[in-house]
Amino acid sequence: MCKQAGLGIEDLEKMTTGLCLDYIYTYIEELDPKKPKRKPTRKATQADMDRL
Repeated sequence: MCKQAGLGIEDLEKMTTGLCLDYIYTYIEELDPKKPKRKPTRKATQADMDRL
């Protein structure tokens, strides 16, 4: 699983167990074809900040 997610031995040595599991969980969530895709975000403009 780590190899598929792009994690090498060096990466695993630097990561805690929890961080490694979070990374893999996020990787699996991104690959889920049933999950609806998020709309791309855009930067807020000054007008957006003024409305806030």
